Amino acid sequence: MKKKILSILLAGALLVPGSRALASENFSVERIYGDNRYETATKISQKLYSKPKAVVVASGEVFPDALVGSTLTIQEKWPLLLTNAKTLNEKTKDELKRLDPEKVYVLGGSSTISLDVERELSKLYPTERIYGKDRYLTAEKIGDLRYKLLDREVSKDKVTNFIVSGKDYPDALSSGPLAGRTKDDEGFNRLNLSSNSKGFDNPIIIGGKSSVIGDSRRIKGKDRYLTSLEVAKEYKKTFGNLDTVILASGEDYPDALSASSASAVLDAPILLTKSNNINPDLLSFIKENVKKVVVIGGNTSVTESNILDILYGKDSNFRYALGKLPDDLKSNVTYRKVLSGNEKADILDLFLEANELTELPRVISKEKAIEVLGLDSNGDYDLEVLKRAAAFKVGSNVDVEYLKTFVTSDNLKPLIDKIALGSEFHQSKNAVKSGKISDPYLAFKFKEELKSAEVVTGNKIFKAGVELITSDKTTGFNIVSDKYKTDLDKEKTLVYSHDDIVHTNQLLAILRLEGIDGKVSLEPKSSAFEYRLEWGPIPEPTKQYEVVKVKEDKYIANAVEFNTHIEFEKIEDKLSFDSIVKKYAQKTTEDPNGEKVIFGSWWQPLYSSETEMKEGYGPLVDNTVSVENLTLHSFTTKEKSENLIKTLNEFLELDSAKANDIWVNDAFIRYLQGESN
Repeated sequence: MKKKILSILLAGALLVPGSRALASENFSVERIYGDNRYETATKISQKLYSKPKAVVVASGEVFPDALVGSTLTIQEKWPLLLTNAKTLNEKTKDELKRLDPEKVYVLGGSSTISLDVERELSKLYPTERIYGKDRYLTAEKIGDLRYKLLDREVSKDKVTNFIVSGKDYPDALSSGPLAGRTKDDEGFNRLNLSSNSKGFDNPIIIGGKSSVIGDSRRIKGKDRYLTSLEVAKEYKKTFGNLDTVILASGEDYPDALSASSASAVLDAPILLTKSNNINPDLLSFIKENVKKVVVIGGNTSVTESNILDILYGKDSNFRYALGKLPDDLKSNVTYRKVLSGNEKADILDLFLEANELTELPRVISKEKAIEVLGLDSNGDYDLEVLKRAAAFKVGSNVDVEYLKTFVTSDNLKPLIDKIALGSEFHQSKNAVKSGKISDPYLAFKFKEELKSAEVVTGNKIFKAGVELITSDKTTGFNIVSDKYKTDLDKEKTLVYSHDDIVHTNQLLAILRLEGIDGKVSLEPKSSAFEYRLEWGPIPEPTKQYEVVKVKEDKYIANAVEFNTHIEFEKIEDKLSFDSIVKKYAQKTTEDPNGEKVIFGSWWQPLYSSETEMKEGYGPLVDNTVSVENLTLHSFTTKEKSENLIKTLNEFLELDSAKANDIWVNDAFIRYLQGESN
């Protein structure tokens, strides 16, 4: 199977301290960020946009055009992407390819975004540049385009001119959502850059007198942060109740440049904050008005510790639990994407993530959780806390009494102490080749063993496997070492294949959830398959993944994966394994993204038996040959086996290749037959 390369994006979601009402309403904070301003813009686009009619491209190096362009983004609900001045940013190029817009609008003159960038864009999409001879006239041109796109006449008295300074970015940034929307189909708002409101019809100034001179109506606070708050209040007054606000840095503009893309879709105002000190008036506004905060930018823009302190509180149970984690795990769990807004559930999530069990609660039913924890079935429990506590029970050695009490108690800190002390977090485990299902940390001991596994390429047995692929005898093969041979009872044993130990950790937890025990042995394998150049550039080789050129137009990828040999205590448990995988660990057309199953689930999982299996399985042939201490395996149908065995024997000048009958789950047989799911 194609090697999966996973990318984990972490960010923050937090709870207002002492606010049970907000917790019950699922108040949350979500962070959207990239490694830089360009990637942050693409991350917002990826999350919120699928097929917009047009895309706005602005400079990521200077702010005026992008910030005034926010009104175009917000009015039309188009994404705003950023680029370098002289070359089209690669992240932006990739995102444009995904969006495939009908048109691209470039904001600013050629000194802001070069003609070379415009030419590159115009080769791919109809492209129009919107610009004036300076930032002030460019703002006018953007306003003119917005009016044209309205495709309706607006009387002069219905046009409102918002005026902000063109010399700095904060007021322009927070003004975009207000100026980019209109309350009804009659009015129209423009955002203008100017140092004076004189000469504008129906003007409203955003900011203080040091920014814009004039006696017109003014929306302002005593600083940029409180000005953004006053604009947000005006936004609420004009457009009605809020569900979401956007939080961005008021100290630097890069990440905030693309905040308008989020505002456009979420219908949310933009609040500005210091990176490590949010104004208490802003916090009060958030607590009283919204259910969700979307933070734009990474930890340097709006620090995670600051948000934790303010929204959970310095003395909160959540922060206390965070302090109980080993130092080498804290970075993994304090910079996350979204938490539930339920403090108890969020605390358990800290421990679940530390033991790589994050996805496990979603497959546990209320009834199963009550059974695992030994709780009264008639009790009134918070379901999300209940499921997480049960998941942590089957994924750790923590005494069930502590978790049971955690579900029902409000005095959490003593329980957090006991849960943390009873948790052998997965770091620094001794490497092992075998163990018992009942050991909740077995997968992490396997992980240590896997660190020494390497891909097999270049030797005689690998070349024999390459011959099988290039002569179309098979689509892939794997090579295992004799040092991982087992003496497990074949009648009770299944072999489960995967490439991610987190998946195996959660699968073994599910077996414990189902009351199943038995022996487990690890077998690393070097899995090879044809690599197609359309998948992308050939990556740099590592000891666990390598792409080898075997012919002029043929490449073979080789990756370290592994088999998990499971000898069940009871034959009935072996027979039930297929239904367990289908329920908990396999993607389906109803759940194509695997959001209802455990981490790393495949469309076509692979598990096999050397003894006959009936319902849910079908016959295949495991074609094998051994050279020194290595054995090559390749699965085929019976009709293809004879040719494959002959090829192996001839290539290796042996007569020892063998065809072994095995029984494989139906989903993998469909995979061999060319079905995609």
